[in-house]
Amino acid sequence: MLGRAAEAEAYLQEAERLAPTADMAIHTCGIRGDLAIREGRYADAVTHLARGTELMRESPGGVPSDTPCWLVWALAADGRFDAARRALEDARALPDDLGRWHSRPMLLSAAEAMLDRDAAGIDAALAGAHGIMPFELGHLRVLAAEIVGGPDTARWLREALDLYESVNGTDNARVRRLLREAGGPVPRRRRTTAPIPEALAGHGVTAREAEVLQLLGEGLSNAAIAERLFVSVRTVETHVSSLLSKLGAESRGQLTAFSATVDFRELRA
Repeated sequence: MLGRAAEAEAYLQEAERLAPTADMAIHTCGIRGDLAIREGRYADAVTHLARGTELMRESPGGVPSDTPCWLVWALAADGRFDAARRALEDARALPDDLGRWHSRPMLLSAAEAMLDRDAAGIDAALAGAHGIMPFELGHLRVLAAEIVGGPDTARWLREALDLYESVNGTDNARVRRLLREAGGPVPRRRRTTAPIPEALAGHGVTAREAEVLQLLGEGLSNAAIAERLFVSVRTVETHVSSLLSKLGAESRGQLTAFSATVDFRELRA
C-alpha cells in the first residue's frame, strides 16, 4: 500500500511542477484526500481536503471539485463532528457550486444523514446517486460503517466490497478485514482476469456486470440475481444501472434482448 501511495505522490508532485496553478492544486489535494480515505488515514485526508477547500474559496468560479463535500466525511471519520457540521454548512454555502459536479448534492445529503446517525437516510441518498461511480459509493459505505456503525455495518461493508470488486485491479484487503471484523461473511476473492465476452468487452462491461446481464437474460429479478451472486439487491441495482449506461439501453427489456446476442460461455472458461 505504501509503495503505491509513494508512486501516486510522485505523479502528483510532477503534475504540480508542470502546472503550478490553483486549479491543479485543487485537483491534487482532492486526489490525495481520496487516497487517504481509501486507506483509512482520516487525519491525513482532513489535511489534504481542507487545503483544497481553502484553495477553492480563494478561487471562486474556478475548477469544480467535490473536495468540500468529502471534507465533511473525513472530519467525521476523524471524530471531529462539530467541525464536520460546520464544514457541511460551508460546503452548502459555496456560491452556485453544488450543481457543477454531479455527485456533490448526493454527498452532502448523505453527510447530513450520517451526522444525524440516520442509516435509512444514508441509504436513500446513496440510492439517488446519478452516474457510474463505484469508488465514491464504495467509500461512502465504508465511511458510514465506520462512523455510524450499528446493525447496518456488515451490509454497508459488503456492498462496498461488491462495488470495489466491480473494478478490476482494486486492492480490497482493508474492506475485507473490516467486513471480517464486523462479523460479516467474506466472499472468496474473485479472479481479476475473468474473461469477458467479446460483445461486452468493447463497451467496458466488467465480469460481474456480464454475470448480471446473463441472469437478466434468464428472466431473474434483482432479488433472485442478488441471491444467486451472494450480493445485496442494491448492488445488483447498481450493476443494472451501469449496464444501461454502458450498453446504451433504455430499459431492462432492452438489456434482456441484448443478452440473447452474447455468448456467455467465456465467463465459464
